[in-house]
Amino acid sequence: MTTKTVKPSSSYSLKLPEEVRESFEGTVSSFWIEGSPLLLQLSSYIRSEGSQLEAEHRLKERITKDPGNWRVWSNNLFFSSPIEQATGERTDETGTVGCIPTSFGHT
Repeated sequence: MTTKTVKPSSSYSLKLPEEVRESFEGTVSSFWIEGSPLLLQLSSYIRSEGSQLEAEHRLKERITKDPGNWRVWSNNLFFSSPIEQATGERTDETGTVGCIPTSFGHT
């Protein structure tokens, strides 16, 4: 499989299959494969002032803004990473998965 590397933020990069399409709009990066119903959207920014909010708190805020049937995951998506994270999945027809990674003191 041929891959490409994209850098949605100065903090990280992703290795994706070559056929993945991408779009960048402000702090939101979108990735998809033509003809597939799946879409990956990442939103990231570096906090330059104020305290960092914990990932679990940010996920709760996300769920409040987008009410529906959510299930909070107990497993991490980033297995061997120092990144604090919280993930929730909408269990209705949208199938949205929201993952909030938070890096304390890392850039």
